[in-house]
Amino acid sequence: MKRIQLLPVIYFCIFVIGIGFLSFMNLAGHYINDEPDINEWIPESGSRFESDISNNFFAQFDFVNLNGLMARATGERELNGVLKLDNGYLTDTSPYFDDDVLNRNMNMVVAFKDYLAQRGIPLIFAVTPNTSAKYDPQIPAYYYDYGNENLDRIASVLRRGGVQVIDLRDELYTDGIDAYDMMYRTDHHWNTRMGFYAYTKICDALETQLGCEVDPVVKDIENYNIETYRKWHLGSRGQRTGKYFGGIDDFDLITPAFDTHLSTVDGEKEGQFRGLLVNTDSLQKKNLTIMRDDVAARSTYDRVLEQSLGDFVNYNSHNDKKILVAADSFGKAVLPFLEISFARVRWEHGPVYGWLIDEFEPDAVVMIYDISQEVRDHYFDYSYCVN
Repeated sequence: MKRIQLLPVIYFCIFVIGIGFLSFMNLAGHYINDEPDINEWIPESGSRFESDISNNFFAQFDFVNLNGLMARATGERELNGVLKLDNGYLTDTSPYFDDDVLNRNMNMVVAFKDYLAQRGIPLIFAVTPNTSAKYDPQIPAYYYDYGNENLDRIASVLRRGGVQVIDLRDELYTDGIDAYDMMYRTDHHWNTRMGFYAYTKICDALETQLGCEVDPVVKDIENYNIETYRKWHLGSRGQRTGKYFGGIDDFDLITPAFDTHLSTVDGEKEGQFRGLLVNTDSLQKKNLTIMRDDVAARSTYDRVLEQSLGDFVNYNSHNDKKILVAADSFGKAVLPFLEISFARVRWEHGPVYGWLIDEFEPDAVVMIYDISQEVRDHYFDYSYCVN
């Protein structure tokens, strides 16, 4: 009888020793499968305070991984607010957006379009896809996601208001491209291949609107080198559920095989696409030692593409057009290619104030947002442009 009572204690001791060993390995700079120990906070994760606590307790990511491993072994489909689709991709389910909130936000974009039109400036609005594809949702039984329905309603309001909308979900379907090939399994972002694809659609629209030409070499993916880093990227959803629940993504670095020459508008930095617009430091060594104060570091997608957010002059441009891009983190995968296509490209997170339009005098404005998130956060307010 006593031997049976000791079993839970023995199991607990084995568990604690195992976790302690894994933590020691992490502190020593070693990782299981050479994967970095990172956990990114984004608004969809909930309280920033609670996330900071969870990110800094002893061996926290080992517990996240263990939790994800157990959930996978027991066939759980939902973990820490993340849903695993039938094809293994990780997503978040969206509630039905309130009609008043959605209409108010999108009508602000329509008003912004009208404000720009008075100045002869076209607006192009790109609808970014959900991980759960519009034409192949892969949602498990007994779950429901209003994400694509919300996006359909958003696109409808904008089009009725005369906004030029590029719905990239429909573009992929029309071109016969599997939408899941263009998204990360463990992240809310699209991948770099999708970033380039979105760029080509936006670029086509800009050429038509502005009557200008972009160097055909720049627009052709065949003129780029694609380096694939296997099992390198653990996205925001993977960081919430561990690397065993949904796996680890490959990361494709797309760089021009032709000469590029750019600088920041202030002239402080000058160089080529690689180095100036994309930072490959985090791709040099997989098992980077993440210091204690860096446990909430951004994932590979953000680390590599962060430098594209800025104001750049392209000395090799075939046109003289200036483009203002209002975008969140989805824009990071698109901006580098726009920046080598036009004479000057400036990024702003937004909203875009009227004084900025007057100061920059763009030839066109492009908006690229995870629009569901922005509507949910009551983000858009362009009343200062039209009052």
